[in-house]
Amino acid sequence: MTAQGTRYSALTDITPACRTLTEEFSYPTAPKAATRAARWWWAGVMYVVTPFPNKLIALDLTHPGTALWTFSPNPPALPAA
Repeated sequence: MTAQGTRYSALTDITPACRTLTEEFSYPTAPKAATRAARWWWAGVMYVVTPFPNKLIALDLTHPGTALWTFSPNPPALPAA
């Protein structure tokens, strides 16, 4: 991700010619609205932060789709708009 938050990459390995890319796994997070959750990985574990209520989920990449643990911080409710 760039400092401007554009998620731009100068890498050229993935092009329209890569037609064999497939989804390895998915993991449901709530709410079901489209999200751009923060995610990072280290030592075979992917960490995902969901939108409000901001759960932190650790996914085992050696067993795709399996959660190791979930942290729910229970933040206060959002104020009414």
